Amino acid sequence: MCLNECRSANAESSAALRRTTQPEVGFYGFCGFWPRRTCRTRRTCRTHRTRRNSGTPLALSVCVQPFPHHYTVSAVVAPTGDVRLESAGLTSLYTALPAEFDGAGDRWSPETLLVAAVADCYGMTFRGIAAASKLPWIAFTCRVKGKLDRIDRVTRFTSFEVQARLQIPENVDRDQAIRILTRAEETCLITRSLNAAVHLDTNVETVSAVLA
Repeated sequence: MCLNECRSANAESSAALRRTTQPEVGFYGFCGFWPRRTCRTRRTCRTHRTRRNSGTPLALSVCVQPFPHHYTVSAVVAPTGDVRLESAGLTSLYTALPAEFDGAGDRWSPETLLVAAVADCYGMTFRGIAAASKLPWIAFTCRVKGKLDRIDRVTRFTSFEVQARLQIPENVDRDQAIRILTRAEETCLITRSLNAAVHLDTNVETVSAVLA
């Protein structure tokens, strides 16, 4: 093999290695390679570069622990009254049946907690991806409506409607904002773990600097 052919082969090999090792911004906006020791492209990684250029300590972008993660919650149940949810290091949460199941409707329930998890995860994922993408924004709200239905004698959540409302400065690319909102839904680890349809409705509003 001649010298030029060797150089060409090495270049193609290097390009292929870059394609396979270049991380993407994933859930919560974190780099696709975690933990830190596995990110071999820290100099060019969008997440690490964004953290470094924005002045944010690099340690904040490399805090994800190795997978798998384990989350433990205990439910303390009495014959009557509220159910107490406990998890190490967290304040206890009291829950009860929702009004739809003849509850008082004044406590969090398994149903509202599940819908809240979707909204919470989507919001955190958007914020992380927006930071990694250097998207300036002013305000963001996420309203999620979960549909519980009984189909073929099985009661389960069949869909989640995610309504994302975002305010951005007038000089910000609106198309980029919509792409990030969509990407947040695609990478939300909660919705990806559920067997239910997810419908995203985005509304991006431009706000002038005077109003902001």
